[in-house]
Amino acid sequence: MKLACLKLNKKRTPYAIAQQARNLHARIEEIQRSLQCPCPSRYGLKQLKSDDERLNILADRRAQRNLFPPEEDLEEARRTARFDSFRKGPEVSARQRLANLRDKKRVADNGGPPLTAAQETMFRFLTLLYPSSPNKEMIEQHPFSTEWPYPYIVGNPNYPEPES
Repeated sequence: MKLACLKLNKKRTPYAIAQQARNLHARIEEIQRSLQCPCPSRYGLKQLKSDDERLNILADRRAQRNLFPPEEDLEEARRTARFDSFRKGPEVSARQRLANLRDKKRVADNGGPPLTAAQETMFRFLTLLYPSSPNKEMIEQHPFSTEWPYPYIVGNPNYPEPES
């Protein structure tokens, strides 16, 4: 928020402002590297939307130079950390990579350059992990499903046999 609220000032040189902006960017990157992505089972699109709406409200208040009580400062910091860590987390980046591979595959299917073997493997893997719109049958047949039958571990003595 400090970076968003940096103002040009007649008393400060552009170099001093650039230095402060660079230091703030370095601090932001340091914080983002230390964050862990929230658990997808507890933080999804509903919570992401809620955080985004609340952060927009707080950003508007900050832009008006309102003073925040410590509780709201803490709330803003937590929501920002959670929102940023999810947005830069592994699931979002994997879904973005899958979208890029889908585009390349669509071009390849229309006569463009084919996908490399590595890209084709990654495409199949990511499609398996992140289906576009999973239905109940897809979930049950998914290799990581916890529903019976377990496709790759039937007969494994570490797992009980399915009830008939």
